[in-house]
Amino acid sequence: MKKHIVILILILSIISCNKTKPEAPVEEEAFYPRENYEGIDSLFEDYACEVKHSRLTAELNSESIEAWDLIEPQVNAGLEYLEKEVNFGGKYILLPWGCGSDCQTGVIIDAETGDIFRLPTSERGLEYRKESLLLIVNPPSRAAGENIRPDYAYPAYYRWSENNEFILLHDTRE
Repeated sequence: MKKHIVILILILSIISCNKTKPEAPVEEEAFYPRENYEGIDSLFEDYACEVKHSRLTAELNSESIEAWDLIEPQVNAGLEYLEKEVNFGGKYILLPWGCGSDCQTGVIIDAETGDIFRLPTSERGLEYRKESLLLIVNPPSRAAGENIRPDYAYPAYYRWSENNEFILLHDTRE
């Protein structure tokens, strides 16, 4: 039995941390901070949205995402912890979790339909707001001088679209 659990955890880690290269940036004109937090609040305001729901009102649609049986425990634990409250984009619940050293993954749940979608993988966490469609992967530090990070953990800026996908706005790779 222990062998099966270890194999299941390994498979989940491999699936969760399978990274794809982001598409080319589409909005070069805007200011996207790499090293400090200054200006981030105005970016969230640029992608503001109306808060339509406060809680998950639909049953989870487990058929809307691959490998549901592998992530079901994390999703259920996350929903219990957050008390099913909307925390992103006016009607979504973002549920991030760790998938190993320097690896975070998770899902986004539509509170209205119960549909479940994958989050971009991150190394240094996420920043998001209830009233904004902006998602920052590996956000810059809020504290000056504390932005020590490996070269691969650069901030990337995404917008959640009406087609239920994250659109890369800008990545800050040098």
